[in-house]
Amino acid sequence: MGEHGMEEPTWQGMDPDGAVARVRRAQSWSPLLATVGLALLGLVVWQTLAVSRIPEPIMHPNRFDGVIYWAGPNLGPFYAKQDVSSAELLFVGDSRVYDDTDLDVVRQAGEDSVGLIWGPNADLSVLLPAIMDLPAKRLVVALSPSTLGAKTNPVMRASLVTPPPVFEPLSLESALGIWVDGERERLIEEGYSPFIVDTHLSSFRKVLRETTRRSEGGTHQLDRLVRERLNYFRTASIRTLATRRWHREWFEVPNADKLVQACRITLEVISEEERAAAETIVVEKLRELVARGVDVRCVRFPVSPSVLSVEREFVPDARLEAIATAAGVPYYQYQEAGLPAGVDPSEQPERFETRDGSHLTWAASRRFTRMLVERIQGPSTDG
Repeated sequence: MGEHGMEEPTWQGMDPDGAVARVRRAQSWSPLLATVGLALLGLVVWQTLAVSRIPEPIMHPNRFDGVIYWAGPNLGPFYAKQDVSSAELLFVGDSRVYDDTDLDVVRQAGEDSVGLIWGPNADLSVLLPAIMDLPAKRLVVALSPSTLGAKTNPVMRASLVTPPPVFEPLSLESALGIWVDGERERLIEEGYSPFIVDTHLSSFRKVLRETTRRSEGGTHQLDRLVRERLNYFRTASIRTLATRRWHREWFEVPNADKLVQACRITLEVISEEERAAAETIVVEKLRELVARGVDVRCVRFPVSPSVLSVEREFVPDARLEAIATAAGVPYYQYQEAGLPAGVDPSEQPERFETRDGSHLTWAASRRFTRMLVERIQGPSTDG
């Protein structure tokens, strides 16, 4: 009785051509083929109808994979990207060199050993002395008004009295919590407001966590590398949304003057004496590097006309040219190649779109990096 509910076997004699088996095999593949077909159709529709309407900054990949680079007591903050302790080609400067230089593009151009050290409004008179012992044979230095004597976050400097701690991976979160509690108490006792301290420690905690994770071996490093490669492939090829940012930028009107006031504040707090002192140190260190046989190239990265106008109020172009000349290094000036945020780059393909007036969009950074690498791979000639 129970057997009547069971499927009867198909004997070869009843299906001499194997038709039943072929039908069953085809039926088993149908759902998968239909799913793949729908996915491909959806991807084509997405690329055709949606991608062209998405603001480019939303699809800018999350490229921050740096760790704290300790320059000395109360100096910084500076960050290192890739293995700067062995890199033959090193990019050095402020947030522009970080945002506008795509190291994947640099590697695709044949540079296998490359690293990057940067800091927000990095002062080259502090950063250059801190990297003199690194083995890099070639150096690309971001030279601009904001890299000469710029002020940095005082509470961050207070946290960098000693090298930042590196925690045991297995007790990372608990050790981080203990350290943050102690550091918070110390900084508040030194006179910093609780709000400023908490804001600083919130971001610094993430950097310390990343520093520890990058010191791990085994599958943790493999997982990180695979995740970064997938993220890069996703952004370059599939163009999905960076969901953590879309709500801030989808309806945001492009603002070419977004960082104009911030640029003015950064530059006006630097006294003439501080700027002149910084210039002297920068020239001295660049000369030392050249004398040691390092191939140094200085670069001024593209900015929007409004940001450039503010920079020229405080430091004329000729003053920066004089620094490179005194140091005896080439100086590549691209400051006028930047487009205001929101301007269609296809209208002026020889220029590069900024996302906020001071930093390039991801697409523009890739185009600019290709052009810059081609130039630095050429002879070391001026301008």
